[in-house]
Amino acid sequence: MYLFKSNQLDRRGFLKVAAAGFVAWPALAETLTSKLSETGNPKIGLIGLGERGLFLLERFQQHCTVAAVCDIHRGRLQSGAAKGSHELQQFSDYRRLLANNSLTGVVIATPDHWHARIAIDALKAGKHVFCETPVCRTLTETAALIAAASNAKLKTQVGIQGRANSAAFAACRYIREGQIGKVHTVRFWSPPDRAFTPLVPVNPPPAELDWPLWLGPLRERPYDKGLFDGNWRFVEEIGGGYLMSRGSQLFALLSWFLGRELDGQVEVGPKTGLAKHPQTGAAHKIHLEFVLRNLGLRCQWETTTDFVSPHEPQHPPAPALSPTGGEGVRQDGRERTTAHGPHARPQLHASAAHDPDWGMQCVGDKGELTMLGGDADCQIKAEVFAYKSRRNSDDVEWNFAPDHRLNWLQCIAGASQPTMPIERAARAAAVCIVGKLARRLDRKVVWDFEKNEFVDDPEANRLRDAAVEGNPWTVRL
Repeated sequence: MYLFKSNQLDRRGFLKVAAAGFVAWPALAETLTSKLSETGNPKIGLIGLGERGLFLLERFQQHCTVAAVCDIHRGRLQSGAAKGSHELQQFSDYRRLLANNSLTGVVIATPDHWHARIAIDALKAGKHVFCETPVCRTLTETAALIAAASNAKLKTQVGIQGRANSAAFAACRYIREGQIGKVHTVRFWSPPDRAFTPLVPVNPPPAELDWPLWLGPLRERPYDKGLFDGNWRFVEEIGGGYLMSRGSQLFALLSWFLGRELDGQVEVGPKTGLAKHPQTGAAHKIHLEFVLRNLGLRCQWETTTDFVSPHEPQHPPAPALSPTGGEGVRQDGRERTTAHGPHARPQLHASAAHDPDWGMQCVGDKGELTMLGGDADCQIKAEVFAYKSRRNSDDVEWNFAPDHRLNWLQCIAGASQPTMPIERAARAAAVCIVGKLARRLDRKVVWDFEKNEFVDDPEANRLRDAAVEGNPWTVRL
């Protein structure tokens, strides 16, 4: 078994490459892109030119025409536009980009607090939407976004990379076909949120940055360079920490694994205790317990306290990846090993060169399945990946695509269906938001998706949104 980037295989290619042990991604990408060109070449705009936005600019330019870019930081806007394969229209206000009738769709790569507002406005403007995750930060945003997407009848996709990962696809098949029986318990884990010290406020902000527009729906606060540069991810009202950024991905994958929507009533409450990492035995601290009543599932959110991984300095370094032998193929051609030192673990089938420090374990009445990671980097046991499905690999029921960005473009061209539409991703994010509120209130809460409210809980219902009085950017129902 060779290590390869397993998130870049199509459904037929997935099975062929699993047997061959390698993948020639450039040839596969060329085939998929040629199929796209037969049905149309969407023209899109990209909003947000931070690190993720620049990555998406590079990737989307390989398959379609990126015609316009937008950022509220003039320096980022100019440097991002310079990376275009041709001259790009530049905007500092996303509303002007949305008013461009020549654009078919938009890609949203802003900080999380802008996702819902821009996505709703884009759908109202008749644009197909690709948005990074999580797509919402409040329950009011969740409901408004789901309504906007349902009414618009446009193609939406959310950047949950695990939905395009063949290791995760193998896990999905394994669970759906009853190999671990009926799933009754799920564990999620991640490192604790990063602690940081806010920098001394600097006023005014740099001239090239529109700080009030960066804040958008947030309460007014002085400029903080650390916040702007990325610390926002671990501020409760903005990014919400790993519970939001990783939890929203894990719950979305769980929904796919089970073939069920996250709906009905969700009960969440604080929980204390310790658990062990299913592979290393390292201690975890339990923080929250989720009860998904319609699915008959109990889930718990844990943070790692002493996770040990082979990529840490005390372990032998992983072999380098080959620059010429195909993306992700080992230079020495050896099998991947993940057993090092005192924390030896079963060999895993991996889609990256190191072990993720987050993941999930699904426990059924006949066994369990553990997956490390949940985005482009997923690892599962080799026997799970090698499992031979009883169903045709091209069965649309699986709704698997090897590249979620290309899948969205194919959807716009009418050649496919999105693997992670906004409605589904918003429900996954909403489960995590309910967890945040339970943590904030330090007690159990019960959220009803159908009624869009907490059950018999006026205090919790007052926290459904984070509206700032008089703020024009606030999302309202």
